[in-house]
Amino acid sequence: MATAVASLGACGGGKEDPGGGHATLQFSGAIAGTLDDDLEVTCYLPAERGDSFQVRMDSDKGKEVGGRELTSFDFVVPDYSGPRAYDLGTDLKNRKFDGEGLFLLFKDIENAPFIWGDEQGSSGMIAVDASERSGRISLRGWENGDKMRVDVDGTFRCGDRKEKTESS
Repeated sequence: MATAVASLGACGGGKEDPGGGHATLQFSGAIAGTLDDDLEVTCYLPAERGDSFQVRMDSDKGKEVGGRELTSFDFVVPDYSGPRAYDLGTDLKNRKFDGEGLFLLFKDIENAPFIWGDEQGSSGMIAVDASERSGRISLRGWENGDKMRVDVDGTFRCGDRKEKTESS
């Protein structure tokens, strides 16, 4: 199984932009519901052209979605070359990307995080806006060890925007 579980470490230094993070996410499948709330959303800009653009959403206490508590949602744009739409499904099919860095976790099923990748039959896109602080996602085919499947569509706005360092 391709491992898509990645822990994005906190970046030392980097530029932080003012404003809070926000996500509007629509979940369908085994977990169905909408999250439209402020939470910790951090964008990690690539240190060099071609590195990945990473987004990390966290809530220590959890945010309610369809009767579950979302605690972490991480996704990446591999081989980032600036603001635009990226077809991760095509990159996955063409073996340019294996889904590493995409991670979805709910508090009450922490023993079975959701992963996104080739073995799960995943597809989707991520669009990064010109500000590199917000964008849209449509990521299909998240699956966990309990064979629960979900799809996620929505928008994000980063509260923090940091440049990746070698330790990120």
